[in-house]
Amino acid sequence: QSSGDLWLASVSSSGTGADGAISLQAPLGEILASERAEHRGITHISGTDVTLSAGTLSAPTGARNIGSLVTPLHLAAQTLKAAANTTQSATLNLVNAGDLELRELGMFRGTAQISAEGSLTVTGAISLSSDSNLVKLSALGGALALRADMSGSNTRLNLAGDAISQGPLSNISLFNGTVSLQAGLGGFSQAQGALLSTAGAGGTGGTLTLVSGSNAAVARIDAGGGSLDLQA
Repeated sequence: QSSGDLWLASVSSSGTGADGAISLQAPLGEILASERAEHRGITHISGTDVTLSAGTLSAPTGARNIGSLVTPLHLAAQTLKAAANTTQSATLNLVNAGDLELRELGMFRGTAQISAEGSLTVTGAISLSSDSNLVKLSALGGALALRADMSGSNTRLNLAGDAISQGPLSNISLFNGTVSLQAGLGGFSQAQGALLSTAGAGGTGGTLTLVSGSNAAVARIDAGGGSLDLQA
């Protein structure tokens, strides 16, 4: 835990299970990658379960970024929890070296980019509490599996993977929001009971775009009074 900013070159734990957990907290600052030339291209955080927290809910003010738009934090983790607790616009920019399970993502407003060089599985609910959010979730070398709820209004959500699947308990509802899904040759599949919606109140709606490089199996998609574009 730090009382200011955390600038990371490399932190790691070689333990397994709970012994490999890493928790980094900056209650009054940010968690950022080292800008030194000799630290370029390194893995900043290595451990099984990684928890990153900038700011506190009791004092949610000031810059509380985790990574930056220019320099992401590079991880080698199995699971991730990340939260930027500030009412200011924040940046979360994280890239994982392999498969990743996203268990928590917290942000009042700003931009969050979570990428896995393998597959990415979302198991923790994501609540976007502001009208000025952009969330990008990408599986760069595998499938993107959506297993939890996402909610918000007038926000933007970009999802990408070789294949994208949405489980039966996943309800993604962004009122009057903008949702874009880019699925590769693995296609898109949505289980019965799942919902993908940008519908708003009073017959309004947002923009929903799904582009699949193969088949698309749809259970329930609702753009309300907004635009809907499905391509397979």
